[in-house]
Amino acid sequence: MADDTSSPAAATSPTTNGTAGPSTAGTAARTLIKAPAKARRGEVMQLSALIGHVMETGFRPDGQGRTVPRNILRRFVCRYNGVDVFSAELNPAISANPYLAFSTVAVETGTLSFQWIGDKGFDHTRTLPIEVVDG
Repeated sequence: MADDTSSPAAATSPTTNGTAGPSTAGTAARTLIKAPAKARRGEVMQLSALIGHVMETGFRPDGQGRTVPRNILRRFVCRYNGVDVFSAELNPAISANPYLAFSTVAVETGTLSFQWIGDKGFDHTRTLPIEVVDG
């Protein structure tokens, strides 16, 4: 798995924690992504992504009885060389720290981009390189 501070070669090395990383909206997020650094052309790659996020529904009262404002992730997209290969619309019923697992086929060397979009301007993207070899 790769965390936000991993090198490209570490994309398949297990880690137990993520760290704050860059975000286009100035917010930090902890992410943990499992993706191969190298795959054979035509191979099915198993990918998974986890992000630390509270996923506050907007229905729960706080200690003073006021409703805690909604703060959820609304959309996740994985792109392979700029082409959407997986996307999900998220809703308040999704648990905190959502984990998504999916697969795609290795076609060419390039990048995998993982993007989460949420309330309050949240927009976090992680990009990892993928090397595709014939074989």
